[in-house]
Amino acid sequence: MRFFFLFSILLRSTTFASFENCRLRAIDGDPPRYINVCKISLGEMNQGPLSKIQTQSGNTVADTFRSSIYFETVLEEPLKVYRLYGGEAGELGSYWSRVKPTGPGQATLDAALLPNFRNSAQKIAEVTIPTGTKIFEGVASPQVIRSAGYNIKIGELLGNGSQVYIDTMIDKKTWNFVSRGFFE
Repeated sequence: MRFFFLFSILLRSTTFASFENCRLRAIDGDPPRYINVCKISLGEMNQGPLSKIQTQSGNTVADTFRSSIYFETVLEEPLKVYRLYGGEAGELGSYWSRVKPTGPGQATLDAALLPNFRNSAQKIAEVTIPTGTKIFEGVASPQVIRSAGYNIKIGELLGNGSQVYIDTMIDKKTWNFVSRGFFE
């Protein structure tokens, strides 16, 4: 709830960069390693690293977040996230959600999965991201559905679901990976 409250304040503000609770935190090891824990919100006035990564559609990864606003965070504790996949979409990828999907229909709307993504959303992958991993999170951006060949708008998926982007390779063994269908 705190995340969405902060996000609504951020969307109403004219400043798109904020820093909160910046501090050093010891993580595992002997001697312990220290990481700088700092939530940074990024958007069109303070473009972050995701504005430089292109997607298959020609947009940037930042564009997949509503208003290109997202938080860059180094995790202080493990985080369980979920991914929809099926069809041509694989079980591992960069896009995840904090919210466990209840079914393929609602999850497709929340994540704004366009038909041309060829993701049937029939299975769920669940993974626990370890402490110290950098993630980018925000709200999924709306997507326009266009007719094939004519580029005419025929609809829109509103998005608004939780979106977590991970630009790190996922290790199934150390990240507690689980995969299953919706009705298993």
